[in-house]
Amino acid sequence: MTKNIRDPVAEFLKDVLRQKLGFDGVVISDDMQMGAIVEHYGLAEAVVRAVNAGCDIILASNNGAVYDDSLAYKIRDAILEESGTGGSRGNG
Repeated sequence: MTKNIRDPVAEFLKDVLRQKLGFDGVVISDDMQMGAIVEHYGLAEAVVRAVNAGCDIILASNNGAVYDDSLAYKIRDAILEESGTGGSRGNG
């Protein structure tokens, strides 16, 4: 993911919600498998954007046509790859 792209959600969460309003609670993402998110970003980029924006909990409903029993690992791997610690560490 390109880091220099302006992200209005991240700006809102950090500048308005956290700093201006002083919110220090938990921020929960919308469903990472929502149609608009999947169509525009794909799972890995959406997860990385949500984490970078300041989300504390990432929601993924696993509501595709077929249940994906590796969805949690895909989310974990996206975060690990972005952090530079590597991904694809297997299912466990």
